[in-house]
Amino acid sequence: MINPIGNKGPDEVVRPEVAEEAAAAKKSVSVQGGQKNAIERAPAEGDKVELSSFARDIQAIRQRLGDQAAERAAQVEALRVKIEQGTYQPDTKVVAQKMFEIGITG
Repeated sequence: MINPIGNKGPDEVVRPEVAEEAAAAKKSVSVQGGQKNAIERAPAEGDKVELSSFARDIQAIRQRLGDQAAERAAQVEALRVKIEQGTYQPDTKVVAQKMFEIGITG
């Protein structure tokens, strides 16, 4: 016989004291009448969540990106209104300079 453990089937108790401890624990936690078990009675006020510095950095970046996206959307909307009204007057020198910079740096 190579491995004597498990030859008696799934109900085999290898260490009887473990089975006794498990039965005692199960009995002490069982709900009787209107009682609740210890887990249900434990107050949840001690629970807290702590974020790592990396998670806090990611949260800050997402917040900044969200703020920038809102500002960008407002700028685009203002330009759209000006273009529709025919009041948009771009600075041609600035446009030419940007076109030149983009052409050089790609």
